[in-house]
Amino acid sequence: MIKTVLAKGADGVDAGRVEWVDVTAPTPEELTRIAAAYGLHPSSVQDCLDPAHLPKYERIGEIAFIIVRVHDDQAFSEADTVQELTRKIAVFIGSDFLLTIHRKDHPLVADLREKWGGVRSSRPEHLLDILADFFRNAVFSYEKPIERCQERLEDFETKIFRFENVHSFIEEGYYLKRKASVFKRTLRQTLEVFSRIPALPGPNSLSHGPLLQDLKESAERLHIAAEDVLENVNSLLNLHLALASHKTNEASHRTNEVMRVLTLFSVFFMPLNFIASIYGMNFEHMPELRHAYAYPGVLLGMLAVALGIFVWFRNRGWLK
Repeated sequence: MIKTVLAKGADGVDAGRVEWVDVTAPTPEELTRIAAAYGLHPSSVQDCLDPAHLPKYERIGEIAFIIVRVHDDQAFSEADTVQELTRKIAVFIGSDFLLTIHRKDHPLVADLREKWGGVRSSRPEHLLDILADFFRNAVFSYEKPIERCQERLEDFETKIFRFENVHSFIEEGYYLKRKASVFKRTLRQTLEVFSRIPALPGPNSLSHGPLLQDLKESAERLHIAAEDVLENVNSLLNLHLALASHKTNEASHRTNEVMRVLTLFSVFFMPLNFIASIYGMNFEHMPELRHAYAYPGVLLGMLAVALGIFVWFRNRGWLK
């Protein structure tokens, strides 16, 4: 779909007027016609068809080509890639035209169309104003998603120290880490785009004045925020692994203590069971069977064996 937002000669005069054409989900044939009409380079047109292209800036002749990625508010919660979390918008800027191309309509572009669609006397400086709005909205589209990531970090910290919902935490932490990584990389590339813009075509330059500097500062602030989220998630995941390892070691230590006590008891009773088993064989000729004090004598012998084992263990330090 091709929409002419600002049209040359809207007020009846062609000279000194500019136009903005917004193209949504173009076919290859439409792109070919657009490229021929505006003198676009074929390689730039091919980049428009690549859905995974990161932000970039290049200038071929009198036409500047910029790719911007905008956060997609409709992305599902498990989205963790550039294509799933963001949408690509290609921008061609000439001295008297602005051309935006994207696969799906985005609220950001729709708002700009509504804002500038009623302008009847389109002047060259309007291109600068539109681009300023476009870049500003594109950068700030990451503000709320990053804020939501920061809020989720607080919940993760609580879950870690309470050690609850471990598997859920690991899964959510993974997706949060991936999202923060995408935000960081995309904003870094956007910063590089702003840094490489020497001067846009036309009488006014986006690189002059405080306009571009404000955009750079906003993008850098959000880039730092995304980087902080990524570092904090990594720290929390490492802390979680350390706490899990510590709890595992504690459980292993308790198990070893129980096994040590059980082993000591079994060592005490092994010789006593051996003696009792001998006297339980029911042979006719057994030593001391006919003596009156044989039974207490055997018991005293068994007690002496147990005491001997106890003294030996204590001297070895095994009972500490």
